[in-house]
Amino acid sequence: MGSWDFIDDPDYDGPPIPHRIVCKSGWEGCQGSHEKLWQVKECFEAKARGAFVCGDIIWVWTEDGKVTGRCPRPRYLTDRGSECTGGHEYIDQQVRISEGWEYAEDEGEARNLAMAGVEPRTSDGKIWPA
Repeated sequence: MGSWDFIDDPDYDGPPIPHRIVCKSGWEGCQGSHEKLWQVKECFEAKARGAFVCGDIIWVWTEDGKVTGRCPRPRYLTDRGSECTGGHEYIDQQVRISEGWEYAEDEGEARNLAMAGVEPRTSDGKIWPA
């Protein structure tokens, strides 16, 4: 068996069982156990810093293929909005107004914003192509 197995019975001949670390951080987004130590540390830091669950829609690979899910990573408040440890960022409306830009969901909305003098941006903050 691999070094990541925790079964120490020499007579065990079942499939390898990956190690899980019990997490007692108490953070609202914690699932109770993790495969990696960095995940446990992230939960304890999230609890200590008052993070909330990101929840952005993401693609997740499962046995059934690619499906949508919610980002489970911690999200922290910033001076401009909030961002999660997975790289998702949300800028508050007041900041977007003062900087002269707005999120656009599609080309039509981007065109309307541009005609109104507002710089249209994609959900990841990139400027919509003209």
